Amino acid sequence: MNYNGAMAERAAAAYMESHKYKLLDFNYYTPYGELDLVFQKKKLLVFVEVKARNINNGLPPRVYVNYDKQKKIIKASQIFIKAKRLENLQPRYDICEVYLENNTIKSVNHLENAFQLD
Repeated sequence: MNYNGAMAERAAAAYMESHKYKLLDFNYYTPYGELDLVFQKKKLLVFVEVKARNINNGLPPRVYVNYDKQKKIIKASQIFIKAKRLENLQPRYDICEVYLENNTIKSVNHLENAFQLD
């Protein structure tokens, strides 16, 4: 992961924690790929994909979480749920868009329920 990616994940985690989400894990690796951030809030198990882009990019970071990426995140989350024995929690899939300018965080936009199981 590059410097901006790590900085964006830290900013997203801090944002989520400031909104009463409890961080359970980060950069959790599976055969399907990595789960950036995993939180719990009450009975929700929230999987957060973090995408950072320059504020002048023109496209919102969420567009880079395409259907194939969503499927991999969902498959990876199923492995996480079984491994951690968290079947009693309701999974939710969010995106945190992190906007950068001159390698500095400008804002974090949290998209709840950004995608879901088919």
